[in-house]
Amino acid sequence: MTSSTEDGRAEVTDATTEAPAHQRRVTRATAILLVLCAFVAALLASMLPAGAWAQEAQESDQAVQQQGQPLVTAYYLNVGQGDSEFVVLPDGSNVLIDAGPSDAGDAIVSWLRSMGVTRIDHVVATHPHADHIGGMVKVLTSFQIGDVWMPQNADANTKTYLNLLQTLSQLGVPVYDACAGETVASGDGFTMQVVSPQAGETFKDLNDYSAELLLTYGERTFLFTGDASAYLTQRAVPGHVDVLKVAHHGSDTGSTAALMSQLTPQVAVIECSADNSYGHPTQETLDELATVGAQVYATFANGIVTVTSDGSTVTATCETPGPVTSQQNRAAASTAGASATVAATAAAAAAPTDPAAETPAPDPAPAAEAPDGGDATVYITKTGEKYHADGCRSLRKSKIPISKSDAIAQGYTPCEICNP
Repeated sequence: MTSSTEDGRAEVTDATTEAPAHQRRVTRATAILLVLCAFVAALLASMLPAGAWAQEAQESDQAVQQQGQPLVTAYYLNVGQGDSEFVVLPDGSNVLIDAGPSDAGDAIVSWLRSMGVTRIDHVVATHPHADHIGGMVKVLTSFQIGDVWMPQNADANTKTYLNLLQTLSQLGVPVYDACAGETVASGDGFTMQVVSPQAGETFKDLNDYSAELLLTYGERTFLFTGDASAYLTQRAVPGHVDVLKVAHHGSDTGSTAALMSQLTPQVAVIECSADNSYGHPTQETLDELATVGAQVYATFANGIVTVTSDGSTVTATCETPGPVTSQQNRAAASTAGASATVAATAAAAAAPTDPAAETPAPDPAPAAEAPDGGDATVYITKTGEKYHADGCRSLRKSKIPISKSDAIAQGYTPCEICNP
């Protein structure tokens, strides 16, 4: 035992002279047990080949290391006709890229909470279109936010975009310019960098302001493209990527054969709704992806798509396995089904019947009109902020058909001239 002397130093005293007889017997028994354990261990060691214990311990350590290897996990969310991706980085930090249309905000918040998210470290608004930022205000006001990245040169005067800017100002969240060369996040073995657009660059099409992000982890790469045109991606990323978020919902503007030959993605994910009025994805884009051997997923067909990587391998899973088809083929299948129904109805009508059995059919009820004309077709342009009725004198030749409900969801407002 120890005691203190007058000068504060520890003094060691003999504890055996103070212990009673039964404690001394316990001490001797413990000593005998330890000697027996040491003898058994030595006997077992002599029976194993030289180095076997060391090898077993090394293999065990390697197994633990593999099981605990940090992962990148990218979730491609099913938000309808829009984009939203949530990425968990190897150090546990996270990035939300876009937040879908306005009606997706509540669903995104609910899903994030179900995943245990209380803070979003980095938020990226790729560009001002409402199908990418419509739900972002809801997200920003529901979680702690570290910082926000968005292209500073992209400017729009839509209600959705202005509301986002106002919310950011009220929250006091740091906002950084998402331009090529900037690093959104980095850590041990990984980095997420902006590769497009270049600083100060201007475009006629808001889609081309899309912040494109390249995530590199070990030997593997993930590319997030927003709605950027293919030529910008081709300029920004000179070679192979393992996982590609297909640009602009699988449209012809975001993908070309030359780009796919350059990127040669192993996994490609398309985000759009099944019944969109834009023709997404196109058969041409699907063919280009098939040519380079990409494993293709689409949120409208497969639900949430999850891609993980340990820096060496890439694994993709989805909620609903199944094939991805073009909007053109889906429309054709629907038309064929409708034609078959009409033919069957016509055949039934032409078949002879018993006049006595015939009873007059009641007059059909008039079809219900969609509230507020929500399913009516209106027209927009690539750079305009209004939706128009067909034939409006202010409508440009490059008109794009869209349902009225989609136009409203994406932040377009009605033309004052034609009042669609």
